[in-house]
Amino acid sequence: MITDLEMDKFSDMHLKTIWMIALMLLSMDAYAVANRDRNSFHHRHYNLGGVCLLSSYGFMLEYSNSTNSVISPFDNYDVMSKYLKFHNTLESVEQLSKSDIIHNTLQSERIISKAINNYCIARKWSGYKQIQNYHDWLTKNSNWTNNLEIVEYVNSNNVSCDISARLASFLKQNPNKDAQYDYAALICYQTGSGPHSVFIGYDNDFFIRDVNFHNYFTGEKASFDFIFGKDNRISEYLLFKVKRVIYNNQSKWNRLSEVSIIWGNQIGNGYKAVTNKIPVKHIRLDVTRPIGVDGTKYYTEITLKSISNPAISVIIGNYHNDGNLIINDKWEKIGMRCAEKNRVIFEYDLSQIATDLIITAIQNNTDQNKIYIQ
Repeated sequence: MITDLEMDKFSDMHLKTIWMIALMLLSMDAYAVANRDRNSFHHRHYNLGGVCLLSSYGFMLEYSNSTNSVISPFDNYDVMSKYLKFHNTLESVEQLSKSDIIHNTLQSERIISKAINNYCIARKWSGYKQIQNYHDWLTKNSNWTNNLEIVEYVNSNNVSCDISARLASFLKQNPNKDAQYDYAALICYQTGSGPHSVFIGYDNDFFIRDVNFHNYFTGEKASFDFIFGKDNRISEYLLFKVKRVIYNNQSKWNRLSEVSIIWGNQIGNGYKAVTNKIPVKHIRLDVTRPIGVDGTKYYTEITLKSISNPAISVIIGNYHNDGNLIINDKWEKIGMRCAEKNRVIFEYDLSQIATDLIITAIQNNTDQNKIYIQ
């Protein structure tokens, strides 16, 4: 059982991992593809301390983990905090949590910007070279880049084409709603005070996400009087291929209350043991309201373990209605929020943790009518 005090602590923790999974919405056809556009950005972040390089990549990560109706469970503050962990593998740097950055944004962003700039200048690297390195590190150490692939990097030293024409051609590759990929880019252009990095995509028109603006997008315009077009001042770019999410509704969801459960003994902390093997690869929680039978969120957890490796454990419950659950005693952000009319649904693909998880215990206040498993 997690106390309210512990939950307050966890609510400020930066998110650890994410993957995009095939969400199974009950009202959808068997298969559908969720494409992205300028409305796929849901998080706000305004540049205070010179972090446009990292923030534009953060927008790319958000874009790859969102759709119009699915919100990425992490934002640029998480991306910045995670970057410091990566940078610390290269050289010592002060570590800041998401909460640290939010509560002291200007100073925190200056620390992050200084770390990136000094490291790159010392090695005569461009900023996008360091972004590539961070992307590779994230790919090995998280699920944030599961849908994201770097296709091409070009800087001013190896430009061999009309940059605007190359970008336009690349971004316009998603011709129909059933295409497998979306395409996006980070572009760096020169200003009077130095380079500036922004996100650019295409949804029948070009759109830019610029951290120097509070609003989500500004059409083809960016700060410093930049307008994407032939007469641009782009000095380098990174091209990305973004895998679209395929929704699958063919598999049957079983309401937990309708699953045959053989109960064992009470084992403390409100838990009752489950003695028969109930396999779970996916689980959905309806967290529109607290899922406790008594109308509260207390004692509403379920524990699962791997048959082949009992050291792998998962705890899931109403406390995790922001997408968190506990894997091997560590809080992880792996839930995906589903837009489903007036309901708040979180879905978890547990098969990526282990393919043989079974339910071992359920707390006695859990409303099993609000939980669905596959």
